[in-house]
Amino acid sequence: MGEADQAARLRQMMRERSEVPPQAAEDEGPGPARVMAITSGKGGVGKTNFAANLAIAFAALGRRVAVVDADYALANIDILLGFNPSYTIEHVLSGERSLGEIIVEGPGGIKVVPAASGVQNLSHLSERQRNLLFNALQVIEKRFQHVLIDTAAGISDNVISLLRSAGEVLVVTNPEPPAYVDSYALIKHLLSVQGDARVKVVVNSAESEADAADVFDRIADTVWRFLKRRIGYLGFVSRDDSVRKAVRGRRPFILAYPNSPASRCITALAHKLLESGAGRRGPGFWQKLAGVLGGQ
Repeated sequence: MGEADQAARLRQMMRERSEVPPQAAEDEGPGPARVMAITSGKGGVGKTNFAANLAIAFAALGRRVAVVDADYALANIDILLGFNPSYTIEHVLSGERSLGEIIVEGPGGIKVVPAASGVQNLSHLSERQRNLLFNALQVIEKRFQHVLIDTAAGISDNVISLLRSAGEVLVVTNPEPPAYVDSYALIKHLLSVQGDARVKVVVNSAESEADAADVFDRIADTVWRFLKRRIGYLGFVSRDDSVRKAVRGRRPFILAYPNSPASRCITALAHKLLESGAGRRGPGFWQKLAGVLGGQ
């Protein structure tokens, strides 16, 4: 079965399971895209894989979706999805290419804005580069209903700037202590500079729902104990051998194995986000990022 056929089959499956009708994609009203930053306290927890598959799940429900690869250290979403971009955001910042020239058609009907390894700190961009970046972000927000920002792991200035500017922050972790300890460190740092940030946790590679809930409780209890802040729990993705197989084949697992436990989890999370987030689009991402980088 070809990729186009697999994507069509996935869309049909999603419609059959969904309580959110496909035509709702056009019923969300005008305004900037709903921007979700997907991040993690440490690398290796499946953050980029989660972002890519969640985007495809949204697209299967009729949404116009873009993934912005903002991991300027590793920039590897292209490897995961099996394409080789000719141009990246670096070519937009240099003025060599427009946004339209660098956007890549990804699997499952999503669009991908490729990153470039080695892009300098966002706060160090020249005025011309900032204007080019903000113009590109404006275009993205107008063309798409959902924009997923796949950040680097950790608490670098670039990461925190992006998290502060997004409407929602999804922190991906796993049941290993180093992962959830670093997730707490990331959340602590973010809330210290952006107290009203909307943070939700996703537990990846969980053995069970109870396992995932225990991990979230550990993080949430620590956040409350030391910061007196509440964070949300989005859900979990099951540990699943099909994920590893799909990564080796450079394919999204939701297309390669649509009935696998991990794919069913991603589908459920997509539904949950759509059902809980209708109309929750505030000021544009590019406007908020401009304010953050400008020190406002």
